[in-house]
Amino acid sequence: MASNDQKAKTEFLEDVGFKETVNGEVLVDERGEVQRLPVPSSDPNDPLNFTKWEKLGVIFSCCWFSIMSLSVVGGLGAILGVFFELYVPLGHSSAQVVWLATFPSLFVGIGNYLILPLGLVYGRWPATIISIVVLLGSTIGCALSQTFEQHLRLRILQGLATGATESLLPLILSEVTFVHQRGTIFGVYWATQNVVTSCLNLASSYEAAALGWRWFYWVYAIAIGVGLVIVALSCFETRYQRPAQILNGQLVITDEFGVTQALTGAQANAYLQMQEAEDDITIPDAARPKKAYVQMLTPIGPSTKNPVRTVLMAWFHMFEAFSSPGILYATLLASVVLGSSICISLTYDAVLQSYGWPAQSVGLINLGGQLGWCIWWLWGYAIRRSVW
Repeated sequence: MASNDQKAKTEFLEDVGFKETVNGEVLVDERGEVQRLPVPSSDPNDPLNFTKWEKLGVIFSCCWFSIMSLSVVGGLGAILGVFFELYVPLGHSSAQVVWLATFPSLFVGIGNYLILPLGLVYGRWPATIISIVVLLGSTIGCALSQTFEQHLRLRILQGLATGATESLLPLILSEVTFVHQRGTIFGVYWATQNVVTSCLNLASSYEAAALGWRWFYWVYAIAIGVGLVIVALSCFETRYQRPAQILNGQLVITDEFGVTQALTGAQANAYLQMQEAEDDITIPDAARPKKAYVQMLTPIGPSTKNPVRTVLMAWFHMFEAFSSPGILYATLLASVVLGSSICISLTYDAVLQSYGWPAQSVGLINLGGQLGWCIWWLWGYAIRRSVW
């Protein structure tokens, strides 16, 4: 039996090396057809083999979580004047009150470095559940807070939990979609974030004026609670150890970060030999039964073989990415845009009221984002029509 396995492995390696100079197509083959990458396995539990409704459940869960978390973290600008009136007379400076809006955004970035490694070690589903539970608890805490210090600490917790939207949730979306689908899926993900968040922020000033500032948090607590139920019931575990596959004479592999690469020649041989030494899979993919619905919602799965190494390597790769000029430029550009957005959110309340705007109407400034989205969507649609 061992000799037959070795023979199959040898033929597999020769196949990679033989086809290296014949076909070089990866995303599009020689006939102009789009290839499905990553290559799905024959395992029915492969996230790429999820049914249409299972994938839609995962995508909807991610969109709901991201919308509500980013809205509650970034929506304080329209009612910031309320907190100046509340906390400045108690001895807190204006700069300290502003921390309620700035610190959560800072800790969203820090949360990325905590939540993503957690998802890599113990699975995407439990990491997502932990994040949304922390977000729900901190939002309820903000609504019940009695002091500035309590309010600030809970806002920081909100920021940490929201870090999942910039790291873990995009990874989940990548694991249920093919490369050629990701542009559309991530477009929907980011578009719904911007559009719905702008609508919610638009309403926040009216909520605070009519019901009080605590209802700003209670409304989000209700929405996040609904999101917790949605995530618990439809955001299935997507962590999957994807085996290498041959496509057009190239070895296609996908790592734990969802990055797909095509290897040829010596690189492919070296990778397969390394996998052969570490391979401990005894059940063929096609022989694995489809998990039941309850099994797909396992609260916590087995951790990786070396959790500490997984976490340290995740942090290393995150910092290593900054060695790429393109990634560094994109990060700095996004930072400038985000910083400018935060500065605007800290000032437009006072500026608009100085021009005679009533406090409850300040949220209307978010209509600009709605109009911008419509214009860019129509422009993108027109370009796509002209190209195709």
